[in-house]
Amino acid sequence: MIKPYSISDKMHFGTLAGITYILSSVFLSVIYVVILTPSFANDLWWANYTLSGTQALLIDIINQFLNTNTNGSFDVLSPEAIMFKEYTSTQSYATLYFPYIHTEILGRLTSIEYAVKNLRQLSPYWTMRMNVQYCWVDFNQTFEMAHTELRQARCMVNYRQNAAVHLEAVLRNQQWNTFVTLWGGNGIRFNIAVERG
Repeated sequence: MIKPYSISDKMHFGTLAGITYILSSVFLSVIYVVILTPSFANDLWWANYTLSGTQALLIDIINQFLNTNTNGSFDVLSPEAIMFKEYTSTQSYATLYFPYIHTEILGRLTSIEYAVKNLRQLSPYWTMRMNVQYCWVDFNQTFEMAHTELRQARCMVNYRQNAAVHLEAVLRNQQWNTFVTLWGGNGIRFNIAVERG
C-alpha cells in the first residue's frame, strides 16, 4: 500500500516564509524605484532639479558672487544668496553679468602669465589632447602642422605671432621626461607624428 505524501508543518512554514520573502522583496524594490524616480529625472540625480528653475538660480547666485569677487568660497544658503527673481515659470533664464565675462575673457584669460601658469599645471596626458589647431611645431616655423594647405596659408597670414598655434609653446612648459614616457618612444604618437617628421 502506498502512503499518501504529507507536508509537515516545518515545510509548510518554510514555503510560506519563502513566498513572503519574494513578494516583500519585489514590493520593496518597486517602492524604492518610486522613491528614486524624481532623482532619475536628470543626470545629476538631484530630485526636482530643472534647467529653468534650479540651474538658473544657481547660475544667478554664482554670477552675483563673481560680480564682486574673483575667487573664494560662497555659501549658497547665506543671506547674500537671495535672488529677487521668480524661478517657477518654464521659461526663466539665468541673468548674465557681461562686465565680469568680458573681464575674464578679454583680460585675465588671455594674459601670458595665466597661459604659462596653466600650461605648466597641465598633465602630460592632456598636452596632446587639447583641441588646438596647431600651425607649426616650432617657433622658427620650420615644421608646418596645419591639417590643410588652406589652413596653413591662413596661419601664415593671421597667426604667425600667436604662440598658441605653436606646439613648442606647450612642450616647453612640460616636464620632458614625464611627457616622453607617455607620448614618446617607437611607434607612439608623438614619435611618429613629430619626432620622425
